[in-house]
Amino acid sequence: MFFVGSCKVGTESDFDSVAAQVAERLPAVHCPLVGTVLVIDDDPVISDLVRMVLEDAGFVVTTASALADVPKGIDADCIIADLVGLAVYSTDEARRSLAAVRKRFPARPVIVVTAHAAAARDRNILGVTGVIVKPFDMDELVSSVRRATKAD
Repeated sequence: MFFVGSCKVGTESDFDSVAAQVAERLPAVHCPLVGTVLVIDDDPVISDLVRMVLEDAGFVVTTASALADVPKGIDADCIIADLVGLAVYSTDEARRSLAAVRKRFPARPVIVVTAHAAAARDRNILGVTGVIVKPFDMDELVSSVRRATKAD
């Protein structure tokens, strides 16, 4: 479950309705491209919605369901990563998962988007730029990515 503005999204069937509502709320302004973002999330509904919102904000977005699925040669100004495969939150497991992301994309800001609320308190331990807990507001996500890429 996550939020787009005040719209609650919980199922794939909600996606089209919410996508239309998001499009209605976004200003009809064509933004210049402001950076590249890689989204790693095993939930295709969330990946697609995040991609759409960030593209509307002017970012070039690549999505993958796992780090192993990211094509070779892809680079990004910011990485958005779910704690893919972590059914139960553990700081050590989260650090291991994110270490693989940082190894592949050194010196890039990483924003974790996760349903594990405990990750927010571990932001510094995890070594990430930010943690956004699901359900989340898309405006918060765009603002966080803009700050991380210095696109404000």
